[in-house]
Amino acid sequence: MNILTDDKKTREGAPNREVLMKGLLRQLRTEIINGMWGPGQRLPEQELCHEYSVSRTPLRDALKELEREGLVTITPFSGATVTPVRSADLADRFQVLRSIEQFAAELLAQDGSTTAVEKLSALQDRMDQCIQEHDVAQYYRLNDDFHVTLVTECGNAALADMHAVAMSHIARARKIVNEYEGVTHTRACEHRGIIQMIEMKSPILAVEYVRAHLLNMSEHVLDKIMTL
Repeated sequence: MNILTDDKKTREGAPNREVLMKGLLRQLRTEIINGMWGPGQRLPEQELCHEYSVSRTPLRDALKELEREGLVTITPFSGATVTPVRSADLADRFQVLRSIEQFAAELLAQDGSTTAVEKLSALQDRMDQCIQEHDVAQYYRLNDDFHVTLVTECGNAALADMHAVAMSHIARARKIVNEYEGVTHTRACEHRGIIQMIEMKSPILAVEYVRAHLLNMSEHVLDKIMTL
């Protein structure tokens, strides 16, 4: 598989190292989140270089970034292994996620962002349809999109980057604990409440709705993690 998804080149015509690294980073992060590489499993450099037709340099750069994000651990002479999912670490990630999304909701509600309301409402409409059709996997993919959109629409790139790291851990944990077991209208109502508070230009209530929603989510996931 050729991991290069961008046609940006160096002057010599070779694939740009940063582009390769970012492509590998996206691919490996997705594979870890989806459970293709399980906790404790080693990421074999030689096999990955062959599979993605890259040299060791961009691969190692990608692995170092994954280590910074907390998804892998690099040990001298042993290489990179996928980190386990620990309840204490996950609780910290949820705390970071709440802080970021509460701030994002506050910013959006200060202006009553019409664009954010429209995008979030459209996502929730599609999620409601998934509930009716019992399409649980698609529901959770859209749910992730909802939370990402909440942050990206506030226009703070640094905030979005921090949010993406926290979301990767939470998405992986949800997959591991097999949370794709069903959905209810409760969370849909919580999402609608967030949208409504943004539309009504009520920052205080928007923050409270996000806080309550993410506390419910974190309790559900953490309870399951601790039983594994």
